[in-house]
Amino acid sequence: MRSFMFLTIATAMCFCSQFNTAHNQSLDYTVVRIDSVENYYLIYAKRNDSTFQIASKKVKVVGCTKLRVNDKYSFKLKSRIFTGEVGGRNISPATNDLVKCVGLDEDTVVCIDDNCVNDLFYSENIEDACYRP
Repeated sequence: MRSFMFLTIATAMCFCSQFNTAHNQSLDYTVVRIDSVENYYLIYAKRNDSTFQIASKKVKVVGCTKLRVNDKYSFKLKSRIFTGEVGGRNISPATNDLVKCVGLDEDTVVCIDDNCVNDLFYSENIEDACYRP
């Protein structure tokens, strides 16, 4: 009976460990392209079937891990456009049919790529074209 109980617990722990690993991997984004527009990098990252467009300001960074195409990263994405409500209406990518381009500064305008999620993102752990885990 004890060996059966031990085997059951060990199997459950193994299953949970595999589930957590698979779940964490689904949060990883694969960088598929890196472009440059004026003062910003545009990083295109894919997760599952969706591609995300991420804007990162060009700055001087020393001693960083440069982003590389085809590598995976755990980005912490935040919307640059959709931050809640405007005039009592929920504004989200699903309701966006008007915003197609965004001015990031006086020199840089970025348009949302039609092949990406209908939003423009930044990541708390990207600085310049570098990853900060």
